[in-house]
Parts: sequence; structure tokens; C-alpha cells
Amino acid sequence: MRLAIQQALTTELEKITPANGYAHDLAGRVYRGRVLFGEETEVPFLSILENPDIEVVENMSPAGGRSVKANYRLLIQGMAKEDPVHPTDPAARLLEDVTRRLFEIRDAVSAPAVGYLGVKGVIEFNIGHGIVRPADEVARRAHFWQHLDLVVVGRF
Repeated sequence: MRLAIQQALTTELEKITPANGYAHDLAGRVYRGRVLFGEETEVPFLSILENPDIEVVENMSPAGGRSVKANYRLLIQGMAKEDPVHPTDPAARLLEDVTRRLFEIRDAVSAPAVGYLGVKGVIEFNIGHGIVRPADEVARRAHFWQHLDLVVVGRF
């Protein structure tokens, strides 16, 4: 289910394009599970990562199986070309596009039982706040982090 969620989220975030009314073009620029990017990676781009803090709320299988209700926390990292005077401004604008798309994904589901992102078992889609950061020793470009908390029921 984890991979299905991340694949569906990738597809949805790659819809951030000027043709769809956004300021950025992320078609083909959303990665999963990647933290290292060199100068050869064209900006803007996103990376979807699991937050290491996955909380199992309740084991739903009395036999101790893997059917659970869990808080599945994802981090979306975005990088944009820096402005020489105000380095984080482009990352802040990219974060606005990503946040807008996440709200569109959440609001498109009229019956959560169907599953957010089209994945049966994703019963909650909670958008956290984002934070924009300048380049540092870890990320050589200005970037943002956006939290996405999902509640998942089923095999996980």
C-alpha cells in the first residue's frame, strides 16, 4: 500500500504544470525516496519521502497480522532555482503550488471510503504546514518541506 500511495501522489503532483494553471512545471520532476540531487537535476523538482515516525494507531488483526490503522506521514521536499537577492522566494512560490494541489487532491474526494489518491484504505488526508529553508550543509539549494499525514486502514 505504501508504494501505491506514493505512486499515486507522484502522478497527482506531476499535474502541477502551467497548462493546469500553475506557475511551475513538475511533469516528470517528482521523485520518490531520493534525497541526494546534483547540479544535473533541473529545478524545480520534488521528492516524496517517508517520515521515519510512522505511528500504528491500532492493530486490527487479532492474530497479529499486518492489517492495521496507521498514521502514515510523508514529507515532500521541493527545490527551486534560487533568487540571488531573496534566495528562498522561488521555493516559497513552489510551495504555494504544491499546497494548492494537495488541497485539490483532498477536496476532490466526496466519499473518503473510496480512498484518497484513489487508494482504497486511505481514509484521511491531512495537509500540514510547509517550511521554507535557505541552502544549508544538507541541501545546496533553497528548498521547502511540506508535511502530509495520511490515515491508512488495511495491509501496511
